[in-house]
Amino acid sequence: MTSSPPIEALRPGGAPGPGALALRARTLALALALAALGLGPLVARAEPSRTAESIWSQDDASQRALQLVPAGAQVDSTSCQEIGVGSMGGLPRYRCTVRFTPGGASH
Repeated sequence: MTSSPPIEALRPGGAPGPGALALRARTLALALALAALGLGPLVARAEPSRTAESIWSQDDASQRALQLVPAGAQVDSTSCQEIGVGSMGGLPRYRCTVRFTPGGASH
């Protein structure tokens, strides 16, 4: 048994009416909500990290990021980059990210 769209859903000539557009909007909203629920576990599995910046040195930025890592966590990697700030990149800023495994977690 096939259901037909409500009478107000179609305009003469088969063009969608306001009822059909509202139905499509509700369907899209539901699909997006379900997709967001499905992505939740993926976000939770992302590798934890902490990032810090310094205007003094790369070592200072790295130490600041390490201080943000929770106690008991195992540091997996550290990556740093120099970012030019100001006109022509004259003033450097250093940004370091520390990736870690929380304490008690196993790979």
